[in-house]
Amino acid sequence: TFAADPTPVGVVSHISVVSDKVLDVSSLEAWKKSYIKEGMSDKDKALAIFNTEVAFQNADAPPQEFLQRENAVLDPIKLFNVYGYTLCSVSAANIACLARYAGLRARNCTVQNHTLPEIFHDNAWHLYDGDLIEYFPKADGSIASIPEMVDGINAWLKDHPEFSVAGNAKQARYKWMNEKGWKANGPEILSRCPF
Repeated sequence: TFAADPTPVGVVSHISVVSDKVLDVSSLEAWKKSYIKEGMSDKDKALAIFNTEVAFQNADAPPQEFLQRENAVLDPIKLFNVYGYTLCSVSAANIACLARYAGLRARNCTVQNHTLPEIFHDNAWHLYDGDLIEYFPKADGSIASIPEMVDGINAWLKDHPEFSVAGNAKQARYKWMNEKGWKANGPEILSRCPF
């Protein structure tokens, strides 16, 4: 038998283990301190937000906890620290959340069943897709917006109707992409993507 010990037991919770090898994303405040530095331009902040999402997320069906009205987990800090995976819509929501927390405007749009985040800086909207790990620098070094991407691809498709949505275009696109590649031979707007 065990003797009863009347000494109260202490409860430890909200433990935060940090390392000098990994940036702290244990809270929004810690994230901002780790990634957003004084004197950063808004573009640099947007890139830091994008880099955070890319560093801590992998593309997969979002985790579901069934703890709130939305089934999928929509808390970027929990996703970064507990799960590490989600789909485009939640990834876009994470980027929008971090952007707003850093004082930037953000919005999400859906194009061809894919949700994309945009961050507003330098008097324009800019696409930062953390789910597919891409953004598209223009010739002047600024990052393209969703409408600029759509316009650039549509302009290219006018000269390449064999890749439009009609017929066997999907197979033709995949074959051409594997043989020739989008960066060197595709729409100009895709050519400078660093990924």
